[in-house]
Amino acid sequence: MPNKSWRYILRDKSILKRLLAILVKWYRGWSQKNENLTYEVIIRPYKKNRTLAQNNLMWMWLNHIAVFFEKEHGQRFSDEAWKEEFQEKYLGYKVIKTPSGPKKKLIGTSGLNIAQFTEFLNNVERYANTELGINLPHPEDIYYEAIGK
Repeated sequence: MPNKSWRYILRDKSILKRLLAILVKWYRGWSQKNENLTYEVIIRPYKKNRTLAQNNLMWMWLNHIAVFFEKEHGQRFSDEAWKEEFQEKYLGYKVIKTPSGPKKKLIGTSGLNIAQFTEFLNNVERYANTELGINLPHPEDIYYEAIGK
């Protein structure tokens, strides 16, 4: 087996059959060479990461909030600044060990699955409605794909 990761998403029996054939072929070669390597096999339910539509909707909403806030309060914060604000508010931090000690790192949106990202977007929209008093746009071409309603 090469020194790289292989990933298979088992959607049907034909993919499973191909994977099993690859594993058998790999095992025969590995056991003959008696390689002194350790491998990991993980089987878990597949959860698709956030969608492009969700990401596009988030950036549209963040820009809408930034423009609105500047008009209402005379202060411009970038879309990225608003994203970090909402990440802190709704996703929080994870602690990472570093040589100089533990450090807090903001949890990003890129690792969220579709359901988690939908929840994040719903929180952003709720905040915009209740705290800022604005309704965010729902363009049909991406909103329904992003939120699933």
